[in-house]
Amino acid sequence: GRIGLGAALVAAASLAAGGLFTIDPITATQAELTPSGNLHGLASMIGNPACALAALLISLSLARQQTWRPVRRWLLLLGNLPWISLVLMFAVLGITLSQAGGFGPAVPIGWPNRLVVLSYSLWLMTSAWYALQLSRRQRQTERQS
Repeated sequence: GRIGLGAALVAAASLAAGGLFTIDPITATQAELTPSGNLHGLASMIGNPACALAALLISLSLARQQTWRPVRRWLLLLGNLPWISLVLMFAVLGITLSQAGGFGPAVPIGWPNRLVVLSYSLWLMTSAWYALQLSRRQRQTERQS
């Protein structure tokens, strides 16, 4: 769980950096690449795997907790979804890059990346929702005693 939290912090910093630095157009040549675009790409290469690792490790840690047993199956499914979507993204990029000979309009980088972000979001929203439910139950129990 602690390694997962560390990965989540790395992911948060990387995703924030990715949001600060503007990506270069997909049609940019090697000579046209900017420092901002390079930093955006670096942040993505660090942040995406870190998010997948965080979701997996945190889910595995929470799944061992008795209070998370009712949602264990969903937690593990959604905790594995980010790395599965990340592998899918790399596969799509690898296949299309090899066919196109490099980045350009023929390489569908947008939708696979959005699928990765969607998988992270589903995991985070589901985990946060259940954590709130647990917190509410605990407060009610404390009030009753």
